[in-house]
Amino acid sequence: MDEFEVYPWDGKPHSNPKWNRDTDLAGGMRSSTLWFYQAMARRIGATRMQEWIDKAGYGNRDIGGGIDQFWLSGKLRISAVQQIEFLRRLATGALPFSPRVQETVRRITVIDAAPDYVLHGKTGWCGNDSGQPDTGWFIGWLERGGRRWFVAVNMDLPSYTRDGSVELNGPKREAIARAVLARVGALPANG
Repeated sequence: MDEFEVYPWDGKPHSNPKWNRDTDLAGGMRSSTLWFYQAMARRIGATRMQEWIDKAGYGNRDIGGGIDQFWLSGKLRISAVQQIEFLRRLATGALPFSPRVQETVRRITVIDAAPDYVLHGKTGWCGNDSGQPDTGWFIGWLERGGRRWFVAVNMDLPSYTRDGSVELNGPKREAIARAVLARVGALPANG
């Protein structure tokens, strides 16, 4: 698969309208299109996925729970510190993937760019069926003046409902990350 290959939507409606269309890697990243990630994971397969998770040293490296569920309701776990270490290696091209692949990921994770800075980021959402709040993530880094600052926000998302109603706390993930970056002087006041 390359970044421009389009996966066709199967026509099944989703609660997020942005998911109800064909998509490619960049579009899937921007909209966190779950069905796209799941189709990609099934295409990769468990053996190859485990091989690359191990090579990358991602979290606890446990893909138990199903090839299209292991990062959602399966056994994969990663700490905020591990997320930051992974991002550092991505930002410097030190992951065990080709330079072209790493550059593609760096490019499609840009969520904000101005003349004096670039912000890379990705949200994540981990639901559960235990009645406890879901978990939301925002991970990323800011480049400015030849320096990099990394951030990982992990928070409970108690107001999300699975019936398609609006997530009330989800957007706070990025807002908190931006506030932290501004507080340490990384993000300019106008960012």
